[in-house]
Amino acid sequence: NGYGAGASINHPHGQTFTMRQVLPVLAPYWQHNGGNTPYTTSCKVFESSTEAWRYIDRLHQNNITYNLVYLPGKIVCLPRQFQGKYELPEWTENFAWYELCGGITTFNEEDFKKLDDEEISSTLSFLRLSTH
Repeated sequence: NGYGAGASINHPHGQTFTMRQVLPVLAPYWQHNGGNTPYTTSCKVFESSTEAWRYIDRLHQNNITYNLVYLPGKIVCLPRQFQGKYELPEWTENFAWYELCGGITTFNEEDFKKLDDEEISSTLSFLRLSTH
């Protein structure tokens, strides 16, 4: 999570974890993975750390915040709106790297049961940047 990118404490920080399932952002049908479907929010995938860091440096120079996911052989960069620049739905407290990658967190079962793809996509589209 970069500064202003949905962190619970607003500072750049990293998290590590393992998953049994692939994050939705890694699905092959998204354009950034070679498919035909545009992703819900801004997304770039790099196989070169040098290219990724050049891109991230440009984001810093232009005061654009982002979330990153490091994977074996690739870096997923999700430039996005600063936290607080969009209205949050009642079913979430914020959007950080996990949510931008399609892993949605809710805090009660009723909210979870109401969610569908359209609601999630619509909400995440508020974080999309028009240019990056």
